[in-house]
Amino acid sequence: MAAFNRGYRQKVIDDYLNKTGRNFFIPAEFIEWLSDKPGHRVYSVFFGKSDEEAAHEYRLSLARQFVSGLRVKITVTPQMAASSPHIAVTVREPTTFRVPAFMSPVSERGNGGGYVPTDLSETEGTTELYRQAAGSLAAWLSRYGDIARLAGCDVAAVERACGALTTAGTIEGVEEAA
Repeated sequence: MAAFNRGYRQKVIDDYLNKTGRNFFIPAEFIEWLSDKPGHRVYSVFFGKSDEEAAHEYRLSLARQFVSGLRVKITVTPQMAASSPHIAVTVREPTTFRVPAFMSPVSERGNGGGYVPTDLSETEGTTELYRQAAGSLAAWLSRYGDIARLAGCDVAAVERACGALTTAGTIEGVEEAA
């Protein structure tokens, strides 16, 4: 479905509404209307798979929704440097972070995607989480930043966090943070 841009999808729906005389879209009626039109330009999107394949994809979607948003608490313990008379070591309490238990790498979504366990000891996974977090904050700023400012909120901290995550989302940024 991602292959069809918004304008194309709008034309398909407008055409359906015009041909049926409807003034609003009801998904079940659209599917029923489309079911006997194998020559329609989007027929294969909805009927191009067997019921078994479609049911399997639906179950995969349910599984993705089921795991979405799960978080795992992890404890990060500072690494102790080798003892030396010239190195000052400061010991701090371990910090607890909440991170997603599973993540869906963007690079794999075009191939059907899926979720993989989060492993913060692995640079590629950590980089992916930084990229996704930066993208989510940037999207929030784009959509709600001015509304927050209108309400009197200072979004500068969110903008700084977005910038830090964007930098950390690069391989160089992850290596610098390590």
